[in-house]
Amino acid sequence: MDVNDLEVHLTRALATSSPLNLLPELVARATTDDTRALHKSLFALYRVFTVALSSQYYAQSTSSAVTEVRKWLEQHIENYTDTLVSLLDHPSADIRASWFF
Repeated sequence: MDVNDLEVHLTRALATSSPLNLLPELVARATTDDTRALHKSLFALYRVFTVALSSQYYAQSTSSAVTEVRKWLEQHIENYTDTLVSLLDHPSADIRASWFF
């Protein structure tokens, strides 16, 4: 699956409360050395996490299943954030500028 397919799949999964099993694959794609692929992956993750943060996964719930999914999702958001922070030292000025200025 390419990045676009992963994003579409995950966005649909969020809309239908389906499993988000492909999220780790998209997060992993954001560690490439290919500048174009890196941009594409990071923007896709931004859009997916924006949908996730505004979805029922962050609604108040006493369900342990929802709590576990929320923790799992937060772990991947943290990985994404760590990736963004690591880009502060990226050798490409295009990468540094596109995310922080």
